[in-house]
Amino acid sequence: MQTHTYRDWNTVTLLAEQPQIHQQLVQRCPEIAGAWHKAVADPDCGADQLVELYARISELTERMVACLLAAPFDHVEALAIGAALAQLECVRPHVLSVSQKTLLPRFTRGFHSLELQAQVAQLFGYLSLGFFQHAEDMAAKPAEPAPPNDLTEAARHSTDRLENLKKMQLLELAIINKQLRQELAEHKQVEDELRRYNQGLTLVNRASKVFYSTLDLEQVLSTILEEMHNLIDVFAYSVWLIDWDTNELVCWRATETHEEVIIGWRLKPGQGVAGRVVQSGKTLVVPDTRLDPLHFKQIDRELGIELRSILSVPLRGRESVVGVVQVVDTVVNRFTDTDRILLETLAEAAGVAIENARLYEQTRQDAAKKSVLLREINHRVKNNLSAINSILRLKRSRISSNDLASYVAITDDVMNHVQGLATVHNLLAASNWSPLPISELAARVIDTSLKVLSPQAYVLVQVSPSTVWVTADQAHDLALIINELVTNTVKHAVPAGCSKLPQISVRVTVVNQSIHFEFRDNGPGFPDEVLSLAPGHYNLGFELIQHIVQNSLNGVVSIHNDNGAVTVVDFPVAISKNN
Repeated sequence: MQTHTYRDWNTVTLLAEQPQIHQQLVQRCPEIAGAWHKAVADPDCGADQLVELYARISELTERMVACLLAAPFDHVEALAIGAALAQLECVRPHVLSVSQKTLLPRFTRGFHSLELQAQVAQLFGYLSLGFFQHAEDMAAKPAEPAPPNDLTEAARHSTDRLENLKKMQLLELAIINKQLRQELAEHKQVEDELRRYNQGLTLVNRASKVFYSTLDLEQVLSTILEEMHNLIDVFAYSVWLIDWDTNELVCWRATETHEEVIIGWRLKPGQGVAGRVVQSGKTLVVPDTRLDPLHFKQIDRELGIELRSILSVPLRGRESVVGVVQVVDTVVNRFTDTDRILLETLAEAAGVAIENARLYEQTRQDAAKKSVLLREINHRVKNNLSAINSILRLKRSRISSNDLASYVAITDDVMNHVQGLATVHNLLAASNWSPLPISELAARVIDTSLKVLSPQAYVLVQVSPSTVWVTADQAHDLALIINELVTNTVKHAVPAGCSKLPQISVRVTVVNQSIHFEFRDNGPGFPDEVLSLAPGHYNLGFELIQHIVQNSLNGVVSIHNDNGAVTVVDFPVAISKNN
């Protein structure tokens, strides 16, 4: 691959822009001539002399512009312009240095080509040479023949003239040397900045290749921090990302020596320099933090050092800001335009890469959750089918083959159980198969059971609010238990012909890591033979409840009468309150 030096590239730039530069310089000629005339004209001269001087200066300006971009450079013309400058009359002393000081910035203003600056320096070098050559020629030129009596005076006058010319030359050279040293220093500074800028672009290009080749957020963030260190040599670097849940700005990466202190820090929207950058979406440079009242000084206190300069650049995704990259230093006014441009270039590529990586990670997590949910649903369906099968077996063992009414009752009972299981299934599906509040579960199952068992009757239901939650497995088991208890209430709580309003109440508490579930109605209560738990005297529904509590919930069930039938189920807590 062919390589190019900085001068090669600037030569190409100059040639490409030459028509535009030449046109603009030609348009500037009157402005340049006016400024030059004002700088060098001797105010003691008459009006006619000043007009003539302006005409000569305008002519020399046009000649310099034509000479400036000539290809190849016409050094003979440049020498002639310098000689013409030396012949100007009605000008101030030190006309050469004043001219260079006035003309140099006006020829290069607005143009960033180093080659153009070199051409201007070359022009003034030959112009100065032509100026001094003419001055020396004039000094060496023999004076007019003088009368014999005036020979001594003429010799003295010639010697003084030569000495004054030498002094003027030395002074002019000193001034010009100072200007040239200043120009060379500025020229070197520009070259250094360009070299650093090109090196920075190489680093950014390398980082971009990493960004576009990976969806690993950790690798993207590590690359950003590494390239920030390579681009700018400062005290500390950090990467902050927006928490999509809280909208806070969180520090994800920081300089190794400070990561234990700063990683995990959270800034509220608009807080600190980084927070303001997120809100505005624009780069923010703080030259001196002491002059910024909104600087978040808590980080300074945690680091044990005062940060004085901050450069903060937004990380932009496709549609919005996703975070901030920030560099800080302990020196005032540390960051240059080159620092800002390079960091903005890096952030532009990094922002999209971060957004892609986070979206990929979110998609991966969503897919994993859906896989877990699918397995959970499959497990629930199997459990529901197993529960229905167990209910049918129990029902079948209690009826005779010729009892049609029993078959109808069993069918209705099974349909009620299935409807209760369907209610729980819908609740779990709506909560993505996460734990359910037991009070909501009880209310929904009771409502569904009543609609199936007694759609025309009115039953007063009271479920006390509770902060107790149950797992998906426990929810299915409780649904079957509550369904049986509601069936018992509808069948036995209010005898036929009685005008009493049926009532159901549920209360849930937690005692010693055990859930205490109490279900009561306002009916006549359990018969004595059922309370004694004598075999053959309690009904099939209570047998099913005992089976579920003991074998599925690992708990115990008890019954008693208290202004109606009361059933209490105690089983272990499966999840903590915080979860």
